[in-house]
Amino acid sequence: MTSVAPSPSLPKFLGQEPSSGLCAFHALNHFMGGTLTLPAFMSQATTFYQKRLGMERVDAKTLTDGGNDPALVAELLTGLAEQTTRSLTATDLDYYKKILIPLKNRAHFITILKGDGGTWWNYDSLLGQPAKLDNPASFLTQNPAQSYFLAK
Repeated sequence: MTSVAPSPSLPKFLGQEPSSGLCAFHALNHFMGGTLTLPAFMSQATTFYQKRLGMERVDAKTLTDGGNDPALVAELLTGLAEQTTRSLTATDLDYYKKILIPLKNRAHFITILKGDGGTWWNYDSLLGQPAKLDNPASFLTQNPAQSYFLAK
């Protein structure tokens, strides 16, 4: 499911079916401004697991189809984002425009993006459309992360 961007500076929203296991793809795609394609992601993810775990390609593809992990996201964001495990501050929310969150308490990835006028939007792919975040600091507290990927 696709919906329009809530701000001209933000990408179109791409949602997913809850059982698809593609939240890492959607979070990365939103973080990258809508430029990542599913075939490119699947190929890169399969290659990552094949090399990292020494698997046959067919087995790595099966692993990719089953969902993904923060190590893959870190690999695909190399050179595009900073990664930190510290708690984010109001200064971070002022400085950065993109935050990808591998959630700590469940196997899910969310991206939040800052649009025109400094408004933050929740691009959780399980939602039907982006949701405005009136209090992004509170949102981050309520959605604890394993780490954060940050970019301007």
